[in-house]
Amino acid sequence: MASDHLAENRQLIDSMIASKVKARMTQEQVRACIIEACVVEHSVEELAALLHKTPKYLRNFIIPDMIVEGILLRTKPRTANGQTYFTNPKYRKDN
Repeated sequence: MASDHLAENRQLIDSMIASKVKARMTQEQVRACIIEACVVEHSVEELAALLHKTPKYLRNFIIPDMIVEGILLRTKPRTANGQTYFTNPKYRKDN
C-alpha cells in the first residue's frame, strides 16, 4: 500500500515537472525542476528523461554542485551503483 502511494505521488510530481520543461532551460530552471522532482527519490537517468537532458550533463554540471551546496542528498554511499537522490528537506518549498 505505501509503495502504491509513493508511486502515485511520484507520477503526480513527474507530470507537474514535465509541464514546466522547455526546449531551452537555464541551469537555474533545471536546478529548480530537480529540487521539485526529488521530493521523491530519482536516479540521474530518470531526471535526464524527465528534463530532456543527458545523464552526462546532469552528472557533470548540475548534480555535483547541488550536492556540495547541500540541496541534494544521496540515498546510497557515493560509489554505489543505482544511486538516487532526494531534495534536502530544508530546500523544499513545502517547508
